[in-house]
Formats: sequence, structure tokens, C-alpha cells
Amino acid sequence: LASGGVTLRFYAWNPPGLSIGYFQHASKEELDSAVAAGYVPTRRLTGGGAILHSGDLTYSLVSPKPAGGNRELYSLANRAIISALAALGAHASERGGRLSGLGFLCFDRLADFDVVVGGSKVAGSAQRRKGRMVLQHGSIVLAAPRPLAGPRSPSPLEPLGISYGPLAQALRASLDREIWAGLDASDLTEAEKDRAEELESGRYSSPGWICMR
Repeated sequence: LASGGVTLRFYAWNPPGLSIGYFQHASKEELDSAVAAGYVPTRRLTGGGAILHSGDLTYSLVSPKPAGGNRELYSLANRAIISALAALGAHASERGGRLSGLGFLCFDRLADFDVVVGGSKVAGSAQRRKGRMVLQHGSIVLAAPRPLAGPRSPSPLEPLGISYGPLAQALRASLDREIWAGLDASDLTEAEKDRAEELESGRYSSPGWICMR
């Protein structure tokens, strides 16, 4: 989806993935635990903590830096996520407050711009800025992933049975209605697909990239 310099992409992960924050250190033990649990590790361009991707809808948003600063982009995306979840029967809100955590996994960390349902984190986002442009990644957990250790804690969205397609459609409608009018759907071009394959094989699956910190 694209409009006026804004590009939005939705995707899910197959096989399940572990995306490590760009600035984050991942120990051999943490990577080995992820592989043993069936996750394929990579390192993303945005910061924040590692995310277990299996039951989540992930979005990638590229936008000119908002006039109100990068924090405004978090607020805009969260507003769309909260509206989309409301349309599907979930009462979500921003966490608020000034909370933080240093856990390895993003969803073990607390931030004021988390999206929560009943106090439990269901969506988190991270950014990377370059020049006038901002890349923001976000993950919305519909079904809790298999944990690296300990018992599985279900996502509060699981009882609603929300699936990827309806959530993506609701998010697009929310963004189009409330924030960026005129989003046009399109497939990746062949050049974009070729470039993605080059990046996958040359960077994102490379042990040197994954273990760079």
C-alpha cells in the first residue's frame, strides 16, 4: 500500500522467525534457544528487543519524518491499530506511563507507547531514521508464540479468533480513514522481489549480520 511517499506492508512469518533489534546483543545461548524452539533468527534494521514471530501480523511503514517528530509516527500507527482492533471486537489502548525493561524479548519490555488489551501488551513498534525518512516496524500478536523457556502465556486477542486477513483489512481502512487518505494496494515489482532475495541471501541470513553486535 502506498500514498504520497508513505509505503505500508503487512506480512506474516513462515517459518517462524526471531528478529533481533538492530542495536541489540544476542548471545550464543539465546540464539541456540531460538533455533531449538524452531525459530529462524535474523537481525532487523529497527531497534528494540527481539521478537518471536509466529502468531503475529507484522507491519513495515516507511514515511517522511512527521512534522511533530518521530514520536508522532508511533502515535499515528497506534491510533490505527487501536481503531482496527476495536472494529474486530477488542478494546485496546496505549499503555501510557514511563515504563521500561531490558529483557531480551520485546514483549517482555514495557514502553509507554505499547498497545495493550487488559493491561497485556499486544503490539509493539520500533523505528530507524535516515535523513528525512523513517522506517517503523510493528508486531501485533494474535496468538502467542511458542516461548523460548517456560509456559506459554496466551495473547488476550486469542479468544476473539482474529486472523491476519481481517486485521490487515481493518488496519488499512483505519489508516485510510484517519491518517493517510488514498492508500493504493499493489504487489511488489519484480525488481523489488529480486532485491529482496539479494538482501535475504546476502545480508539477513548471514551469520555475520545476525551476530554483528
